Amino acid sequence: MNFPAAAVQHSPVLASRAFMAFVATIPFLHALAPGPWLPLPMLVAGLALLVYLALGQAQRYVYFETTDLLLAVTLALGVAAFVLRPGAVGQKNINHTAALIVSVGLFYFWVRAWLRVARVSLEQVGAAALVGLLVASLAVITEFGLINTTGLYFSDLIPYSADELPQIDVLTDLKRPRGLAAEPGFTAMVFEALAPLSWLYLRRHRYLVLPAALLVLPGFLLLFSAGAILSVVLAFLLILVFRARSGTVWAFAGVIIAAIAAFAIFSDLAGLLFEQVVGRKLLDLIGAADATLAETASRYDAYTTAATIFAQQPFGIGWGTVSEMFASGAIIPGVPQLNSRGVMSLYLEVLVSAGLAGLLCFAAFLLLKLKALARRSDPQATLVLLAALTVMIHHAAVLEFWFPMLWLLLALGDYIGDSSHARAMPAPGPIVGGLPAAQS
Repeated sequence: MNFPAAAVQHSPVLASRAFMAFVATIPFLHALAPGPWLPLPMLVAGLALLVYLALGQAQRYVYFETTDLLLAVTLALGVAAFVLRPGAVGQKNINHTAALIVSVGLFYFWVRAWLRVARVSLEQVGAAALVGLLVASLAVITEFGLINTTGLYFSDLIPYSADELPQIDVLTDLKRPRGLAAEPGFTAMVFEALAPLSWLYLRRHRYLVLPAALLVLPGFLLLFSAGAILSVVLAFLLILVFRARSGTVWAFAGVIIAAIAAFAIFSDLAGLLFEQVVGRKLLDLIGAADATLAETASRYDAYTTAATIFAQQPFGIGWGTVSEMFASGAIIPGVPQLNSRGVMSLYLEVLVSAGLAGLLCFAAFLLLKLKALARRSDPQATLVLLAALTVMIHHAAVLEFWFPMLWLLLALGDYIGDSSHARAMPAPGPIVGGLPAAQS
């Protein structure tokens, strides 16, 4: 995609630094948010959009691809599902629809344009991801020590925008940290997204790999997230199956898998971890988890309710209707109520809200994005593919569509798919003829 030279009338260095600040604030999904619907990453992205709109730049760079039509149809079907049901529209319908549209607009369409207008290099993205990753890990490690010595969470000391904050025990009497999000699993998704992206920077600064690993790995492990571990393993194996062209790669993978299997079979610690991490999730599936929430429903309840709603309303009940029924007690004939604000899965939420047609459109949208990344063999595309695939798998058990991780990764996939931005560039050089000078 080519842009006219006159379109770039800003400082590319300042613009790229602003984008890096956005990526570095991604761990703050709930902590220090100015409002319940305004997390720090959204605030940074929103302010940047306002600045570029004032400069007349954003309009020149925002664009739509053919695949985006599938996403637009998904959104429209979820809106039509409650608008066409007279008397059923409530405040939660409007809130959720607005949150979804703003999240997609800012974190996908605007971020994709922002990358281009700022001419952000992939190495800069990686550096910012590494900063965010270190912040997330240090927050987890610090909170783990804090709650298990004083009983205090970060949410007892600084503002959090969420009002549902689980308190979960693990390994008998230890408490799981949440980090800078409302739940450990949410923070784990930050690791899933930022860790592969950080390699865009670390692959050229190998001397930082060991110190970074020593700081990041403990933070990830202390979250005790079964969903994150499973998502990472599945994503890695899927990429390995489709990308491996060498017997050495398969042999290496076989050694790793054999080592993990031996540890799982013969180690008492592995048995304890399985019981406390995976077993806890299995308990959640039958409604017997140890999480303490003000309002809670087990995943078993959520998933079976979603199946019942789909069977009764295959065309969907609209964005936010599950939340509206929970908040207001509204009754929709043939639609069971759930003791939760959602069905705890992005894909089931799409199915319940936009119907089967909406889910098929959304699935096709995601698969086409993955296919475009998978066609590329360069390391940058593989890293973004790994991050995107991991986050997508984890979203099977996480609803929150307003998180920036998935949309950022999709935007990055489009960015590196553009031949004019396919390679990682250093920071933009001097302006020549209105555009940053070419870099070697």
